Amino acid sequence: MSPSVVESMWYELEPVATPTWRTGVVGTEGCVFRDCTFVDIGIMADGAQIQKLKNHVAGGGDAEIIG
Repeated sequence: MSPSVVESMWYELEPVATPTWRTGVVGTEGCVFRDCTFVDIGIMADGAQIQKLKNHVAGGGDAEIIG
């Protein structure tokens, strides 16, 4: 997979005072994904969480996102 395709999966949430609804987004809370293969998805999170996930995807160990 090309770097541009991998980079296109990340959607950084901007801090806002009021929640915004987004169509096609599945929220998760308290989930653990193990031995999963995700196909054609995007990840939407704040910048700090995205950095942790990018590190994990690059082989940098576990990604535990709590927030």
